[in-house]
Amino acid sequence: MSSALIETININADDFTDNFLTCPTCMLPYDDSEHTPKLLPCSHTLCRSCLDRIASTAIPINNGSGINLDSLNSSPTVLINNSISRSIAAADAAVAAINGSSNLPIEQNGSPRLSVNSSRLSSTSLTSNNRNLSNSNQQFIDLCIRCPICRENIVLPRNGGIASLPPSFIVNQLLDLVKNQRSRDIVPRCVNHTNEELLFCETCDKSFCSLCESHFKMASNADHIIIPFSIAIKRMTEIFLFKSNQCINSFNLALANVQNEIVSLNKTVENVAQVVERSFDDLKLVIDKRKQELLRDLTHIKENKTHLLNDQIKLIVNEKQKIELECKQYHQKNLESKQLGHQIQNINEKLDCLRTLCEPRENCFINYEYKHNNCIEEIDNQLKKFGTFKISNTYPPLCNYRIVSSSSVYSANLAIEIQIETVDYYGQKRKDGGDPVSVTITDPFSRQFSVDNIQDLNNGSYNFKFIPNIVGKYRLDMNIFSRCVNKSPLYLNIVDYVESLWTFGGAGTSSQVFSFNNKGSSDRDFNMPISVRCLDNKIYILDSGNNRIKILSDQGQFIGHLKHDGLAQSSSTALVFSDSNVITMNWRLKQLSKLSIEDSRLENFALNLDEPINMMETYHSQLFIVQDNKKKLYLCTIRGEILFDSLEVKIKAECGLKNISSFCASFSEMTMFVADASNSCSSVYEIDLDWLTNYTLGSILESHNLKNIKWHKNEIYCRKLISPVNQKMLSSSLTSLNSTLSSNSTLTTFTTNSGTSSASSSKSCGNYTALWHDRHTNKLLAAKSDKQKTVIEVFDLDKKCYQYTIESSQSEKHLKRVTSICTNSSGQVVCVDLVQNFVKMFKFV
Repeated sequence: MSSALIETININADDFTDNFLTCPTCMLPYDDSEHTPKLLPCSHTLCRSCLDRIASTAIPINNGSGINLDSLNSSPTVLINNSISRSIAAADAAVAAINGSSNLPIEQNGSPRLSVNSSRLSSTSLTSNNRNLSNSNQQFIDLCIRCPICRENIVLPRNGGIASLPPSFIVNQLLDLVKNQRSRDIVPRCVNHTNEELLFCETCDKSFCSLCESHFKMASNADHIIIPFSIAIKRMTEIFLFKSNQCINSFNLALANVQNEIVSLNKTVENVAQVVERSFDDLKLVIDKRKQELLRDLTHIKENKTHLLNDQIKLIVNEKQKIELECKQYHQKNLESKQLGHQIQNINEKLDCLRTLCEPRENCFINYEYKHNNCIEEIDNQLKKFGTFKISNTYPPLCNYRIVSSSSVYSANLAIEIQIETVDYYGQKRKDGGDPVSVTITDPFSRQFSVDNIQDLNNGSYNFKFIPNIVGKYRLDMNIFSRCVNKSPLYLNIVDYVESLWTFGGAGTSSQVFSFNNKGSSDRDFNMPISVRCLDNKIYILDSGNNRIKILSDQGQFIGHLKHDGLAQSSSTALVFSDSNVITMNWRLKQLSKLSIEDSRLENFALNLDEPINMMETYHSQLFIVQDNKKKLYLCTIRGEILFDSLEVKIKAECGLKNISSFCASFSEMTMFVADASNSCSSVYEIDLDWLTNYTLGSILESHNLKNIKWHKNEIYCRKLISPVNQKMLSSSLTSLNSTLSSNSTLTTFTTNSGTSSASSSKSCGNYTALWHDRHTNKLLAAKSDKQKTVIEVFDLDKKCYQYTIESSQSEKHLKRVTSICTNSSGQVVCVDLVQNFVKMFKFV
């Protein structure tokens, strides 16, 4: 492609001024003072100075005489013979017209009219411009000039003369344009070729002369854009001015933000000052309370002392009254000497007693001490610790957030964890917490809600989780001090499928495309994987066709294999855990094999059942439920001892079940879940098994004394779990989840808000092939298969409702037939696909 040469027309400012912005008579440029451009009626423009000189020779014309202005100059009889007199008369008339002399006659419309006396015109004497025209034959005249360009006669305005002519607006605009652009209209030219304008290559960002350098020839053979250098300067100048304005606006915004922050700081200080006042008011209340306690103690001390002293006063008064009474009786009666001696003896005894009564039994001494210990020092030390100010140097524009989940796809009903990491103004990570972090979430329907469970890790990081319940685009606004953190808001696109965390087996590696019936015996292959369990961050898969147990990490990495004699003949059908022991069941050998993970010790126990095909754990580590090929259920121990047979008979009779396709037991209580596939649509039931056992079951199992087990014959309590019509998570049907009770007295129905009301109409097609109860979240996971794929339905047993469905994305192979599922403590579920010979892990919480 050839270069694009953009041609532009450059106007020389000096030439333009000489041709268009210069007076054609005096050849001086127009300006805004002496040479102001005036527009004549003939559309020509002259400067004010030239018009004043021309007007000084203006010819006074009597419009009432009927003289033709076009023949005025050609008729010598109209002119005064004496040229001097003619000039004087014309000058007088022009000056009078310009100055607007008050001596001029006034017409009927109020405008002055020039008049010249005919006798004065014929005189050669010079008179002043203000001479009174006293001739009675005075006539009204106009002044006429001739355009020096087109020679057209121009009648000057009667009011103002030359000054009243309109300005030339176009010339004035051109003057302003040239004046403003002169400093910028610099045409760079080559030093060697003064008439050659420099060019500019936008592709190479280089200026050059087309005659001096070969860059023009090189650019002509390439895709280069070449423009005149003057145009490039203009463009860059415009860009510079635009960016400068942006910068100035940004500075203004920054200034406003800082000023607003100062205002907010002042308000915060006022609020905190009020809190400080209230805190010391509380402290004063504590001090006043102690003060009142001391005053009450002082009053109590006073009351006790006063009571004792008053009792002493009463005793003294009583004794005194007795002595006075005896003296009175002595004067009234004449006592014998013996009686008198006896009285004297009594008085002597009382005198002896008065020695103690004369002194108060109590004293007035009360001393208040507050320096007897170091309490004041302790109070002072504690007051120094009383109250503190929490400040933060967190700088929100530099704070970042990250999504803890490693998945790049975010699914509805699955928790999304986000961590906010704070830094200071210098980019240093904060080491403490306490910042006011707020998060606002806007769902696809523009509904907003705040996140309350923000966890402060006290190391400068904050975690929060939220569970999107509908499909669509979510917006998360994360703020600190009501200011956005870096890259906030965050937009998340929530989808209606769940992307697997990893896949092992199938085609050898998790990154390749899977094919059906891809079996193998290598470390990365399976042959009929039929059961899976999780223990201590490890995943154990029963690879029945290869007579081994494959061990994977929770990240999907291969660890090793377990092999023993109980896995022979490719007939192992179940794998369970009992404490730290791996229990496998072989239907050909009709035995249970117990392998210790710690010391690899193997024990085999006979299982007297006809082709056992499935086994599940219960809440007790030594109690299991086994199913044979005839769909019969048995309750047995870890040693293969049958505790209760034909368990399905009682369940079918009480609950009306016909074909139990899969089952599992609860890990928290004696409860089991069964799936009935009697019709084209399968259903799940929750059944209480408390009637099977009593409180001595644990000790009986440990002592192996099975004869002492007594079964309760109570009724079975069951609850039916009904899955929704649409297994796919739609935004319209996930806005709310309702739990409704059916009409049966002991039957609980779980439905969603999917538009159906009856239980019979809300059945979904497909059969349940595997069930699992997660003890950590108390959720039931059910693998449902139809002709096309398998999905995992999740039920919340606490809320008694169906929650959502786990379905693979379109970019990966769907699950075909899941024979076993299990969960770990991290909220992940592992699924074994028997048909496609691989294992997948999904997140379900």
